[in-house]
Amino acid sequence: MNGRAQAEVHIARVPDHAKVGSLGGVSGLADVAGGRTGDETWLTFSLPLRSGDDFEIDLSPGRSVHLMLAWSVSPDFDHHSRVRVHRDVVL
Repeated sequence: MNGRAQAEVHIARVPDHAKVGSLGGVSGLADVAGGRTGDETWLTFSLPLRSGDDFEIDLSPGRSVHLMLAWSVSPDFDHHSRVRVHRDVVL
């Protein structure tokens, strides 16, 4: 929003995708930065290896995780994303 990069940690549970903090969890999201260069958009962020809450995901180096990236014309999660991509990545 306001031309600045934004990232949030959400938990995908039917019927919504609530922010982890609203469910009593710890986001841990830090160092969010992003921008556009020509026809490319980039986003960087940091997450702790362990959050210590009920929503913890093991982010140890070498581990494979399922990453979902979504793009929309609106900054909220109360609607369908225009584009959604799922990727398996090795940390």
